[in-house]
Amino acid sequence: MRILLIVHQYVPERLGGAERHAHQLARVLIENNDVLVYTRSVAHRGEGAELIAVDGVRVHRWIDHRIKAQPALAADLIRVAERFSPDVVHVHHGIGLPPKALLDVMRRHPSVLTLHDYWWICPRIRLLYKGESPCAGPVPLKRCAECYDHRLAPDLLGEAAALAEFGPLSPAVRALRRQIDAEVSVGASDDDAGGSSKPGGKSRVATPLFFARRRSMHRRLLKAARVVVSPSAYLPKRYHDAGYPIAPERLQIVDYGVDSAQVPKSLSNSLSNSLSNSSPQGPLRYPIRFGLVGHLDRSKGVDLALAAFERIDPARAKLHLYGDLSTSNLPEGLVDSATGRYEAHGPFKPDELPRILREIDVLIVPSLWVENAPKVIHEAQAAKVPVIAADHGALPEFVDEDKGGWLFTGMDAFSLHSCMQALIDRPERIEAARRSIREPFRVEAVAERLLNIYRQIADDRAAR
Repeated sequence: MRILLIVHQYVPERLGGAERHAHQLARVLIENNDVLVYTRSVAHRGEGAELIAVDGVRVHRWIDHRIKAQPALAADLIRVAERFSPDVVHVHHGIGLPPKALLDVMRRHPSVLTLHDYWWICPRIRLLYKGESPCAGPVPLKRCAECYDHRLAPDLLGEAAALAEFGPLSPAVRALRRQIDAEVSVGASDDDAGGSSKPGGKSRVATPLFFARRRSMHRRLLKAARVVVSPSAYLPKRYHDAGYPIAPERLQIVDYGVDSAQVPKSLSNSLSNSLSNSSPQGPLRYPIRFGLVGHLDRSKGVDLALAAFERIDPARAKLHLYGDLSTSNLPEGLVDSATGRYEAHGPFKPDELPRILREIDVLIVPSLWVENAPKVIHEAQAAKVPVIAADHGALPEFVDEDKGGWLFTGMDAFSLHSCMQALIDRPERIEAARRSIREPFRVEAVAERLLNIYRQIADDRAAR
């Protein structure tokens, strides 16, 4: 089959769950199919696009960051899809991609769309009101407009440019595009001077119009998908509650799966050789190593984890942070000041994850935002590493005492502290949890299931 995968960014530039899942899926699919990935880059500079290969996967990457190039991006996406002539299009994410162009491609070709997070209903992606507290759901003319932040503008510009291409309100949307552009410049100056973000700004009147239009476009996108895939049962319910209903016959719940090529050793490790500080016969030795792995920004609960760890004896446990702390907005020197209590290891490459998982005893997922299906949970369980996770969103679908982990009350540092302390006092519970972790779902099985979906919708289209 000819398969076009569309994702907002791609590895190795971006290592989020959606990007890594799309790449792992592509690597399996290319064995017997013709696969092309369409993506954007935020790190590379130039005009137009470039064709590259990543681990044998062909990637068409748009690299033009100029605001005036947004219509060209829309045209490029449509042109690439037409030239490639896919049997099926699988949209993984749409940040910064023109929705009208996406809609055009999805209507011309049989299409699948995967829900990875809240992007299609929330431009802040994580349904956190002003980035701080869980949002009950979008209200475009009020709550969304109040939540707007000029620092999000680069991701919204592609949408604004596309929305300006049609409809009776296009002059107003074009004006909004210029206003957003102006706010980017003003916001950059404010940030350079140490100022804070200014929600609303010049576009406080036009912004509600923009979000209402955005909602309308994204509802069309979800309706255009022949099949909507979600790795959890929770996320489609949130979309339904937000006014984005997905007919049951179009919905498929498909686990992310684990890339066997990425963590081959961890899948067969024995209890004794998986943990460097455990003995073959006895329990774990102190200090027990708790790990926070991935994007370490505030929405991922870094502050919460540090607060929960404050009263834990550093001789008995240590918190290891793997990832970039530069976006966490933590007070300078906070981690360094607590000698012996925390250890920050910095950013890591995807192929380092198996080593990292061998270096920790328990993974912590204390996210403030209501998560869908963090890929790191699947990877930790594949490596036989138990997980402590917040009890909200889809996390209880993947973590509980029967699935090698424990839940704590979300956004409650005391509850997280109590959960960790209970394991420190009884480390044998960690080893028992490791033994209870089930064999992970493999990405190869995910690819086969998706191929069956692709064939079905392609055959349905051909039969018309």
